[in-house]
Amino acid sequence: MTTLTDLANKYNSDKGDRVGCCHRYTSLYESLFAPYRDRPISFLEIGLQREFCQHQPDCPSLRMWLEFFSQATINGLDISDFSDVEIPRATIFQADQSDARRLTEIAEEVGPFDIIIDDGSHASAHQQVTLGALFPYLKPGGLYVIEDTHWQPERSVERREGIETMLTIFKRFSIYGESIKSPYLSDERCREIEQNVVRCTFSHPFVDENARPQKRSMIRDISRRVLKGKSRQSDQRLFKLIILEKKAMEDRSGFETTAVQMTCDAV
Repeated sequence: MTTLTDLANKYNSDKGDRVGCCHRYTSLYESLFAPYRDRPISFLEIGLQREFCQHQPDCPSLRMWLEFFSQATINGLDISDFSDVEIPRATIFQADQSDARRLTEIAEEVGPFDIIIDDGSHASAHQQVTLGALFPYLKPGGLYVIEDTHWQPERSVERREGIETMLTIFKRFSIYGESIKSPYLSDERCREIEQNVVRCTFSHPFVDENARPQKRSMIRDISRRVLKGKSRQSDQRLFKLIILEKKAMEDRSGFETTAVQMTCDAV
């Protein structure tokens, strides 16, 4: 069977291991999304356009998802205009992810969703606005993924305005047991997220089996520090994904925090 990484490389998505930044996210998504692969799910990805194709718009990741999820309804959202791009079984909306009202309108039209991936601007403020607007439209048991949490655009602006990153917010919540706080979320929405997230996973880069033992050891040590709540600021930049799992209607299990490699191996 064709792997998700094969599909990413086929369609020139940087979520694979050959194009652009070679994030290798597909090595984790392969098993994370396996239970959904042949189900009629509803899927939403925010952020569709890669830098190299700005003058010739295309949606590499949407094409990848369409082939991977054989029965899914695929939705994409981007600030750019993709009206000239036609992809069967996919619907593309134009929206600024900092516009909570517009996000809500789209979710009302095509939601709720089994899987939401935020690969938009990567700005902390935008990620928080988007989570606040779309979390109510994530189905029970659904997955909400925030990509590229190790990087922030216009970092000086983020620091000057004192905007906390999603890594900081969810580290405090999942490890220290602190309440979720954000100037972009109402108190009611913060409590809703706290009460309905049953698992928070911090994922760090893929480490090849042939990597130097020192590097593999470093990754394991940093993961342990994060899970024990003893991570340094520099440690947090190692983690590139946050995966939130929403409580299923019948789920009575306790909250869980994990850190995984892109291979999905527990550390």
